[in-house]
Amino acid sequence: MFRVKGKLIIDIPHNGLIGYPLEAFVKLYLEEGKQRTKITTLSQFKDKVEVSSPEAALDFVRLRTSETTWYFMQDFPKERAWAEVQPVGTRASSGYFGTTTQAVSGGFLVRRNIIHDSDKNPITDVFMIEEKVTPNGDYTILNARQISTKPLAKVFAGFFFPRFE
Repeated sequence: MFRVKGKLIIDIPHNGLIGYPLEAFVKLYLEEGKQRTKITTLSQFKDKVEVSSPEAALDFVRLRTSETTWYFMQDFPKERAWAEVQPVGTRASSGYFGTTTQAVSGGFLVRRNIIHDSDKNPITDVFMIEEKVTPNGDYTILNARQISTKPLAKVFAGFFFPRFE
């Protein structure tokens, strides 16, 4: 797990309006002392978190794709759903790979397969994404390469969605 300097708060703004989908009305804030900052990108966590291991870096980048937090991150377009997928069986030997993390100079490197849903191609695009996280939470996408545009059934054949708890 990564460590947050301050408190993370999930809140419905004071105007009291709420509707469906709930995600459109709920906001994420970082509270440090008397200062409260609305969080909309991973980059806002720079100098506000401590990432001490490759596993912590993976937890951190999953804020963008976890089913419970992705909608807070506005650096992924709202009209596109993103999710991490893992290959199973022979998929790894066919050019796909599982999620990997490693320590590198100045931080941690995370490689994952991400799918997204676009207006043109409903849930067909699979991307290999490489992300770097520094110990102070500086976040960078180093590479995002499309690796598949197969129809829905073929994309999910041999993949599973990890549970995020």
